[in-house]
Amino acid sequence: MIRLIFQICACICLIRIVFAKDLNCRIKVGCNASHCESVPDSSGQQGFSSVEFTKRDEFPMVCEDTTGSDAYFRLLDSLSDDRDKKFEKETEQMHLRMARMEREIVRLQKVALEITAAFTEMNQVTERFCKDEYDGFGYGGVCFWVEIHSNFDTNLSKAASICNTKDSSLANIYSERHYNKVTDYVRSKIPKNQSRSYVILWTGMKRDYKTNDALLSTGHVANYKKLIPSPTLWLTGSNSRSKVHLKVDRNPESDDQGFGAIWESWTYHGALCQSY
Repeated sequence: MIRLIFQICACICLIRIVFAKDLNCRIKVGCNASHCESVPDSSGQQGFSSVEFTKRDEFPMVCEDTTGSDAYFRLLDSLSDDRDKKFEKETEQMHLRMARMEREIVRLQKVALEITAAFTEMNQVTERFCKDEYDGFGYGGVCFWVEIHSNFDTNLSKAASICNTKDSSLANIYSERHYNKVTDYVRSKIPKNQSRSYVILWTGMKRDYKTNDALLSTGHVANYKKLIPSPTLWLTGSNSRSKVHLKVDRNPESDDQGFGAIWESWTYHGALCQSY
C-alpha cells in the first residue's frame, strides 16, 4: 500500500511539474491517493457526489485540460513512453541474460565432450594394459583376470596366493554390468578340453548369513548378486558357509550359475583376481 501511494504521488508530482500550465488535476471526490472508498461516506462531507461514488473503481485522480490543447493526450503519451522504455530495457536485459546462458550451455557441452573423450581414452589404455599384463580386461580403472585349473585343487588360501603373484587380490563383483563382463570373460578362458561345462572360482566376497547379502571385501553390501539356484549354497546354508565362489557355465543361458557360499577349505578350479 505504501508503495502504491508513493507511485501515485510521484505521478501527481510529475503531472504538476510537467503539465501544470495545461492541466488541472485533483483527487476524485470520495477517493484518496491510493483508492476510492468502498462504501458511501455517511458523514455528510461537503462535495460528496453519489455519481462520483459510482465511479470509485476508476483511477482515483482526474485531470482537466485548461487550455483546450492536447496536453491530456501528451500526458498519456508521456506515461506510455515511460512504460515502453522500461519494457524495452527489461526485454533487452532478458535477451542478454539468455545469450549468456546459451554461451554457458555451449561451454559446458564442450567440457562434457572433452571429459567423455578423456574417459574413453583412459578406458582404452586400461584395456590394453590389462590385456598385455594379465591377459585380462579392465573395469573401473582396475584389471580383472583369472587362473583356471582343470581339477578342483584350489582352496581359498591358495586362490589368494595365486592373485598375490601378480600384485592382485581376490576380486569383487560390483554391478550387474560388471558381472556380465566377468562371466563373458571367464567363458572365454574355460579350457576347451575340460569335460565339465563349467568352472567354479574363488572371489574376495563374503555372505552375510543374517541378511543373506553379498558383501564386498571392504564389508560394504554388493549392489548386485546372482545366486546359484540351490538353496543350500546361499539361502539356507549354515553361518559357516561364508566364502563366496562364482560358478560360470559355457552356456550363458544356463540357470545353474552365479554366486554360492562355501567353507574356505573347499577346493575349486582357481581364482578370480583384481589388480591393486
